[in-house]
Amino acid sequence: MAAFGQAAVESAVLTGESVGAATGAKGAASKPYVPPPIDASMVTVGLSRKDLFSRCGEPRMRSTGIRDSKLVETVWYTTADKDQLKVELEADAVTLVFSSRTARANQ
Repeated sequence: MAAFGQAAVESAVLTGESVGAATGAKGAASKPYVPPPIDASMVTVGLSRKDLFSRCGEPRMRSTGIRDSKLVETVWYTTADKDQLKVELEADAVTLVFSSRTARANQ
């Protein structure tokens, strides 16, 4: 396909082709990537971003935002016992590890 941008999308819609890596071949639905569960004990406050991703791989979900004029990255992992682990990073280091199961147990 020689067209780019909006023209590529419009052309693909008219011809039934797929556009972009996420759509797969000819619009066939591809399975989303589901990262394997992690061991929550591998994540500790102070761990570098590089070490976090080296130990745990890509997170299930991630977001970024600004808090107190600092960039904060939040990532979520699923643990082996089906819990959700929320990890916050500032300045490329883990600053918060939050387990939904632990929070419920402490209520």
